[in-house]
Amino acid sequence: AKTGPHPEALTNTKAVFPLLKNGKTRGWSASVNDPTKSTKYLEVILSSPSNAIVGRYHLSFQVSLGKVISSHNLGELILIFNPWASGDEVYMANSEERQEYVLNDQGIIYRGNADSFQGASWDYGQFEQQILTVCIAILDRNLKYTKDKKKDYSRRNDPIFVGRVCSAMVNSNDDSGVLRGKWVEPYTDGVSPLTRRSEEH
Repeated sequence: AKTGPHPEALTNTKAVFPLLKNGKTRGWSASVNDPTKSTKYLEVILSSPSNAIVGRYHLSFQVSLGKVISSHNLGELILIFNPWASGDEVYMANSEERQEYVLNDQGIIYRGNADSFQGASWDYGQFEQQILTVCIAILDRNLKYTKDKKKDYSRRNDPIFVGRVCSAMVNSNDDSGVLRGKWVEPYTDGVSPLTRRSEEH
């Protein structure tokens, strides 16, 4: 399993691990789902450590026959933080909180200040098609990534770091991000920030 532009074990962007008959280790592991089952297919369970770097991974496997070793591509997977895993830094033990803060795709945001504010419905869009690809593309455009790709990727197992990067990347004015702030008319090249109702606009 490898991720990032310069995968290496030292920065936790590359992992090589054997196929086990059963069980798993604390790091990356792969095990046969049912070693007693007789079939022409091999079902493998892949496990990642709770502090793994989030992002797009390229997976491959090696087959050793005597002195001949061949490598085969398995495909890709996108690894994200997991609020259901107790070892993950974003773990949420309360199922109602997970429903509210993770699974709920609609909610209310408030605009204004402490003395004058109003609520507006909001569509978070976290389950939209291709949203993970978009998120990774945004991470790969941040200023820290352009300055030092290896260091930036090595810190993507830290939800605080990733959260700060995402927050900065919303601002196009300073960080070459997604949105260009404009609070006065005309809005001929966009929409008024007061009319936005979702993350997709």
